[in-house]
Amino acid sequence: VDAVTADNVQRWVDGMVEGRVAAHLVGREWQALSPKSIAERHALLSTMLDYAARPPRRYIPANPCAHTELPPRHRKPPRGVRPAEWRALHVALGQVYPDAADLALALYSTGGRFSEITALTPLDVEDHGGPEVTLVIAHVIRRESGGVLVRVADTKSAAGFRRVKVDSACSAMIRRRIDSTPAGGFLFT
Repeated sequence: VDAVTADNVQRWVDGMVEGRVAAHLVGREWQALSPKSIAERHALLSTMLDYAARPPRRYIPANPCAHTELPPRHRKPPRGVRPAEWRALHVALGQVYPDAADLALALYSTGGRFSEITALTPLDVEDHGGPEVTLVIAHVIRRESGGVLVRVADTKSAAGFRRVKVDSACSAMIRRRIDSTPAGGFLFT
């Protein structure tokens, strides 16, 4: 491990960028790895060399990956539903299956995940009589063994526990669904 230098690491990364090292076969041609794949491989090597450089081991004086120039990562802009697309989708859903239109409106208005929105009950709605209601997202629907669906107090991350105020159109739909939801039932089924 002490024979690995910063120059070795940079040449290895440059080789991946140029397609000379760790290329992959696409059809009949060898292609260079993507910047993301190169960064992931570099991170793995860096973690191992960092371990070797830390006390009490000190197999090497410093991590040779510390100052490697990695290829730039070009992120694609996020692709979401545009307003005109949303309106057309919502109208079409309303004509075909109104419950699906309501669920889609809740998903669109909150940015919530399907498992979070389908776990909502009337107890998760804060309604103080104004034009907007607030949804408390603190539960998800999980599939247990045997395919049984259960509501659990959990989200994807700690930041997933949140309160989301929705606009007046979504609030009106939520209020309508509360009125037709049986006691202890879910807003969306």
